[in-house]
Amino acid sequence: QEIAVPDKIPSIFGYKFFIVLDTFMTNELKYGDFVVTKDVTVEEYQVGDTMAFRNRANMVTIHEIREIIKKEEDTVFIMRTANLEKNDTKEVYGLWAEGKMVHVIPVLGLIILYIQTPFIWFFVIAFIMGIGCIAYSIARYLDAQEKKSIRY
Repeated sequence: QEIAVPDKIPSIFGYKFFIVLDTFMTNELKYGDFVVTKDVTVEEYQVGDTMAFRNRANMVTIHEIREIIKKEEDTVFIMRTANLEKNDTKEVYGLWAEGKMVHVIPVLGLIILYIQTPFIWFFVIAFIMGIGCIAYSIARYLDAQEKKSIRY
């Protein structure tokens, strides 16, 4: 899918997943939230929907649709950011749409981001090795106890 349409985020069964890295997207999203969007046609979007789209810098942004303008060549969405009653100054074209937000899982994005850091992996590996050492020590102790009981 990525090879066929390189400027689109790959989807899994029509769903795309994003992590919120900016708190100015919508009022309902917080930093680190995990967002699930669904691929829908441009005609299915309605005013008030929250849409993920590519902005002019080719970064995925999530905003609420404030107004929909149907033009001959494409549908244009006027978006609203969080904490602003006024509309964004930039228009979003239907071709830039990545999906309609259908679900938010709070904090899951932060967990995913932290799991990707080498520092966390150091602690995970150290924890697993520690558990292994403890299990080995217990096994040796039990083995020694069993040998003592067999001798007597």
